[in-house]
Amino acid sequence: MYRDGKGPNVKDIQRAMFNSFRCSPSYWKCWKGGEVAKEMVRGTAENGYSCLSTFSYMFETLNVGSSYFIMVNKDSHRFTYYLLTFGACIKGFAHMRKVIAVDGTHLHGKYEGALLSVVAQDTENHVYPIVFCVVDKENDASWTFFFEKLKEIVVDEPDLCFIFDRHKSIANGIVNVYNHAHYGYCMRHLGENLYLYYNAAKAYSLEEFDNNFVEFKKKFSVVAIILEYDIGFEKWSRAHFPGNRYDVMTTNIAESPNPMLIDEREYPVALIFNSIAKRFRELSRERWLENESSTSSPSNFQGVAKFELLRKLRQSEENRDLLMTFLKKAEEQRNHLKVLLKDVEGDRDQLKERLILAEEKEKCLKTVLCGLFLVFAF
Repeated sequence: MYRDGKGPNVKDIQRAMFNSFRCSPSYWKCWKGGEVAKEMVRGTAENGYSCLSTFSYMFETLNVGSSYFIMVNKDSHRFTYYLLTFGACIKGFAHMRKVIAVDGTHLHGKYEGALLSVVAQDTENHVYPIVFCVVDKENDASWTFFFEKLKEIVVDEPDLCFIFDRHKSIANGIVNVYNHAHYGYCMRHLGENLYLYYNAAKAYSLEEFDNNFVEFKKKFSVVAIILEYDIGFEKWSRAHFPGNRYDVMTTNIAESPNPMLIDEREYPVALIFNSIAKRFRELSRERWLENESSTSSPSNFQGVAKFELLRKLRQSEENRDLLMTFLKKAEEQRNHLKVLLKDVEGDRDQLKERLILAEEKEKCLKTVLCGLFLVFAF
């Protein structure tokens, strides 16, 4: 009835309440009820951060070769960065084109932040995820941290190429970390709706580039000066680029996962990464099945292998659901223990007050008894 993970909106809740109970609650009550229901299903935003260590440990155990990194501010003890890499994607990147698209998108949860992503393309032009990272905000420090961790997976070499949307912090991070790799800008971010610019950027030979750029310079002289002297031909032109961009002229492959995760941006952090793993696992399974179906006369061994892989995929999904259930129960138990601890602390404070009063009464009684003793003695 509803989109996966989205759930009903306020009007749907009002309609359901009227159809079931013949009452018309206010907009605010329905919105608040929807928010409470989302927290019951997804967990709270605080829970998404507090269970990151447990989630990452279980994810690393179930997905061999995966790794994660959590950074917390030492002074304020607040969350700063969280990075997660998939073991299967790390192994498979060796067979991908050495062109990487970099992009960042804003999160819409309670504490906001940004989701940084790095994707590549396989030989059939499919999006291939590499690394995802949640940061507090996009700046030089966060992008430098991101590329430092990426360098542990993607080796710095002259054949490597980065494509991004002219974000200054991304350029600074690449320059600070990668010394041998090349980088270029997204063609669409430089010249929207300029067909002469597109012709010049896509030209393979220097002669074709010169002819198109001369025409472009006649119509847009100011823009041409910026492209030639401020940005440089090697950052946006295929003919002048020192490396091999493999026909990757835009950051579309990096931005294409954003619509897939448009609803998940408001999820708790742990659930965001769980959804990312689920989505790309489903895509990989669909591509594998499509490839299997296109193979002529599959052997019996291929059928057995396909059945075994599907069984393992179903088992991994069950393990994932059990993991999320365990995390929710653990969080509920922890909250319950916190409530009990507060009650115990309250009882302890009351007992302390009673003890102090009893000691004061004891001192008063001792004083009275001493006085009476002296009176009877005289």
